[in-house]
Amino acid sequence: MPRARPTVCAGAAGAAWLALLVSGADAQRGSGVEVFFTRGEQLAPVTRTLGPGQRGEVVALRALLAGPSAAERKAGLRTAVPPGSRLRSVRLSGSSVRADVHFADVARPSEFALTLRPARNAQLVATLKALEGVRKVELLVDGSPLAVANSRPDRLPPEPPDLEPSAPAPEFPGAIQDRLAELRYLPREAVTGTWDYRTEQAVIALQSWVGLARDGEVGPQTLAAIGEAETPEPRRFSGKRIEVYRSRGVALLVVGGAVRRAIHVSTGAPGFETPLGSFQVFRKERFSWSRPYKVWLPHASYFTGGVAFHAFAEIPPQPASHGCVRVPFPEAPVIYAFATLGTRVLVFP
Repeated sequence: MPRARPTVCAGAAGAAWLALLVSGADAQRGSGVEVFFTRGEQLAPVTRTLGPGQRGEVVALRALLAGPSAAERKAGLRTAVPPGSRLRSVRLSGSSVRADVHFADVARPSEFALTLRPARNAQLVATLKALEGVRKVELLVDGSPLAVANSRPDRLPPEPPDLEPSAPAPEFPGAIQDRLAELRYLPREAVTGTWDYRTEQAVIALQSWVGLARDGEVGPQTLAAIGEAETPEPRRFSGKRIEVYRSRGVALLVVGGAVRRAIHVSTGAPGFETPLGSFQVFRKERFSWSRPYKVWLPHASYFTGGVAFHAFAEIPPQPASHGCVRVPFPEAPVIYAFATLGTRVLVFP
């Protein structure tokens, strides 16, 4: 019978904790341990060296809490664990591991930090699960039990939400839609004469591209811009591609030198920026499951690591995602159909 290993430092003894059963085949780790960071909406493992006499659970958790290296960040790795977090204690006994951590943002978390908590917890569980022989993980935060969501979806993908525009309807919505379709901000079939969410998103895309305030409202300045604007100009590259402009929050679907569509999107928030560069679509899933964030990603087209175009209910006028490119629900099938495997994706500042 394996002997229980001592804790690293004093923890909160006697606290009731939640046991999270983790199943799966164990892998031999050799002289290293796996640490799980994030890339976009998915987990990304890296290896840390395990020196002679070092305890794998200690090395793995301290490496996780320290975050990715500068080189790993340059390669697109991120972490949902706030800087300054520390390990209070960890105890490995047989096939069970119990870890107690302190998160630096626990007292005053920002709104965005709250969205990171499922991924933060998933990173901890995945890192501990990767330890040789571990089948049961127990997590505490400052001595209190931590409830961790299931890492697998427990229900069917949701139906698309019924989204309504927040900006007031203009006087002549049909004329606005017709002009937006001419400029490629809307498809022709979306010209219905009715002010709707899709049209509002198209207005935001135009406002973003021409440098106006992004509120979706067709005020005097926006009305003038709609009348005077030209179809967005893509970069001078050949072939079929998607051009993503992070600061503008616009994606252009381009064939040759012609823009087929211009679509409002939201890219990665500060600290989780969508990687810049040239990529290719390599994986597509009608309904993709985000293991760290525990959400469905409809119409997902992955182009680097766990970074993908995918539908999302909230597309704010500024970068707000965890690294992916969020797409309005009505436009997500358009990008999904356009972004066939191998399609080039260019991401600009």
